[in-house]
Amino acid sequence: MLKWQGIISAIPLRWKTGKPVYVRPELPICICGEDEMIILSLSTHKQIRKHVSKEFFSAPTSRSFFNRMFDIEQTEWTFLYSMPFLVTVYTKLREFQWKLNHNILYTNAMLFHMNSPLVASDNCTFCDNACETLVHLFCECEAVECIWRAIYNLWGQYLKCPRKFSAKQIILGDKHFSNLLNHIILMTKMSIYVCKLKKELPSLGKVIADVKYTKNIEHKISERKNSLPIYLNKWSDLAI
Repeated sequence: MLKWQGIISAIPLRWKTGKPVYVRPELPICICGEDEMIILSLSTHKQIRKHVSKEFFSAPTSRSFFNRMFDIEQTEWTFLYSMPFLVTVYTKLREFQWKLNHNILYTNAMLFHMNSPLVASDNCTFCDNACETLVHLFCECEAVECIWRAIYNLWGQYLKCPRKFSAKQIILGDKHFSNLLNHIILMTKMSIYVCKLKKELPSLGKVIADVKYTKNIEHKISERKNSLPIYLNKWSDLAI
C-alpha cells in the first residue's frame, strides 16, 4: 500500500487532473565556484561538466605515488593521462596504461604486501633476486634491460629514441617522443607483463610479434573508420 501511495504521489498534478497547472517562474539555477559562476539554463553540457570536474575533482592517489617516485610537474599530468589515447587506438593497450597510471597494475611486491595467496614472496618473477616493484619489473631487471637495449639497436635510428630510457619514460611515457615511440614502449611493457603472468621470460621476438599484431589491428580499425592516412603517417618510419 505504501509503495502504491508513493507512486501516486510522484505523478505530477497536471497529469492527474488533466488541467494545466501554472507554476511561478523560478530564478535561474546557478553553480558557483571559487572564481566563476555558471547559469545552467544558459550553459552547454560540456561547460557544466568542465565546471563540475574542476570544482569537485580530486587527484587520484596514484598521482602522489608517482610524484614522489619521479618528481613530476603538475602540468605534465594532462599529457600523461591522455598519452595512451593519443598513441594508439587499440583498447587493450589503452586499458593497460590506464591501470599503470593509476597504480593498479599488480606486481609481486604489491600482492605480497596485501598477503595475497597468489605469491609466496615479493621477489621478481623473472630473476628472483630483487623485490618486484614497477621500476624493477619494467626497467631494472636483467631480463628486461636487454630488451630495451635490443629495441634501441633495432629501431633506434628510425624512432629517434635515446640509447638508454629513464624509468619515468618507460613507465609513464614522454611528451617529447613520437606517438610511435610511445606506442612501442607501451607495447613492450604489456608484452613484459604478459610474460610475467605466464611465468615466461620476455624476449625481443615476443615484443616484435606483439607490435606486428597491434599494427595489424590499428590498420583494420583505420580502414573501418576511414582514417588510413593517420595510420600510414604513424607507422611509415617503421618497417616490420
